Amino acid sequence: MKSSDERIDEELRKALRERFDNFERLPDPTLREKIFQGLGGGTSMVQTGLVASLLLLIALTATVYLVSYSVEKKREVVAGIKQVRRELSNVLPASSKSPARQEDRQEPETVATHQVASQPALPIESNTVSKAGESVQAGTLRATRIVAHSYKYKRADVVKWVEAARSKGFASIWVGDKDISPADRAFLESEMAKADFGNGMPDSTVTGEGDIKELEGPSLADQDIGVLDHRPMALPKYNWEPDSLVTPGKPQKRYEFLFKEHWSFIAGLTPLRTFQILTVRPGNGVVYQNFVLPAKISAQTVGYKVSAGVERSGFQLLVNYGQFKQSYRYEIATSEFAVGPDLTGNYEVVRKGIPQEENSTVRLVGMAVKKHTVRRSHFLRNYFGDFGAEFSRDLTSGKNMAWVNAGFGKELFAGNNVVMTVGPYFEYSLSKLRNPDNPFKIQPYQIGLSVGLRYTRK
Repeated sequence: MKSSDERIDEELRKALRERFDNFERLPDPTLREKIFQGLGGGTSMVQTGLVASLLLLIALTATVYLVSYSVEKKREVVAGIKQVRRELSNVLPASSKSPARQEDRQEPETVATHQVASQPALPIESNTVSKAGESVQAGTLRATRIVAHSYKYKRADVVKWVEAARSKGFASIWVGDKDISPADRAFLESEMAKADFGNGMPDSTVTGEGDIKELEGPSLADQDIGVLDHRPMALPKYNWEPDSLVTPGKPQKRYEFLFKEHWSFIAGLTPLRTFQILTVRPGNGVVYQNFVLPAKISAQTVGYKVSAGVERSGFQLLVNYGQFKQSYRYEIATSEFAVGPDLTGNYEVVRKGIPQEENSTVRLVGMAVKKHTVRRSHFLRNYFGDFGAEFSRDLTSGKNMAWVNAGFGKELFAGNNVVMTVGPYFEYSLSKLRNPDNPFKIQPYQIGLSVGLRYTRK
C-alpha cells in the first residue's frame, strides 16, 4: 500500500520528466549579429588601402593604354601623309620644270624638223630617230631630233645595189634599218621607183611637208619569197659567259636580317597574396589541434617582390628581393575535457588546449631565369607570356628555396624604347621552410599582379 508521500513523489517525478524530456536550449539573442558580423568580415585600414591601390593601378593602366593607342593612331596618319607626298613627288617630277627651259629646247628641235621635211620623203624608223621632247598639251607638234649615227653601208654601196637590181631584175632590195642612213634609204626608194620596181617600204607614206606619220604593217620585203634567198645572213653576236657551277650558300632565316636583337633593361614590382601549406611533423606524443590560417586579405597575407635585370633574345636574367609573412594559430592539447552544446544544440565533448600563435617574416634574395614570349601577329597582338625558375635564400632562417613561376599579360607603349608590362603572376615553392621552434613545415605559393618596365637600348 502506497503512502501519500509516495503519491506526491510520483507526481513530482512525472512532472519533472515531462519538463526535462522536452528540454531545448534557447538560442543566444546575439547569435544573429555574430553571424552577420562574421560573414561581413569587417573592414581594416590595410584592406581599404589595398583595394584603393588596386583601383588606382587599374585606372593608371587604362590611362596608359588609351594614350598609347592614340599615339599609335597619330603615327599611322603621319606615316600615311608622308607616303602620299613621297609618291606624288616621284610621279610628277617633270611637271616642276620651268617654262623657260621648255621654250629654249623647243626652238632648235623645230628647226631640225623642218630641215628633215625639206629632204625627200623617207620612212621614219624608231631606231634611227630619237624623241627629244614630250607633248605637254593636246594639239601641240612633236619635235624630233636626228641623231648622228655611223652606218654599215654608204651611198656607193646603195648605187651598186640599184645597178645590180636593174641588171638582174630584182623587185626589191632588203636592207636593215641599222645598216643604212635615212637619206640613203630615200635615195634607194626613189631609184627603185624610177626603175618601176615598186616601193620597198609601202607602209611608209608622206602626208605633207613637216608632218611625218608612222604607219604600221608588214613590209613588202618580208612577204616577197623571191627576196629571201638574196638576204645576207646576219647572226647575233653575244658574249656568252662560260658555264660555271654555282653552289648556293646556307639559306638565312627571314627574321635574321629583318629584326635585330638588342639588350633590354627590366625593372618590376609585384604585390603578392601568400597562401601556405602547413605540414605537422610527428614529435614526442604532443597533439596539436585547432589550426587557424589567415583567410582574408590583410597585412598578414600580403607580400611583395622587387625585380631588376636584363633581357636579350627573349631570355631574362633577374635579381629578386621578396618578403612575406607566416602567420597562423593553433593549440597544444591537454588532458582536460569539457562538455558543451554545439551549433545544432547537441552536446559534445571538447578537448581543451593551450593557444599558440606564430608570426614570422620571410625575406628572400635570389636569382631567376625566365623565357619571355610576345605575340606579334594580328591575333592577341602585344600579349606576352613568360615562365621560369628561381633560386632564393631566406635571410631569416638561412634556408635555400627553389621556385617555379609563370605569368601572362599585355605590353603597353610607355615612351620611346620603353614598354610597360601588366598581368597576373603566379609562383610556387618546391621547398618547405622549417621552423626550429616548432615541428611545422610551411610550403608557400603566391598569386599577384606583376607591373614592370622594359627599356630597349638601340
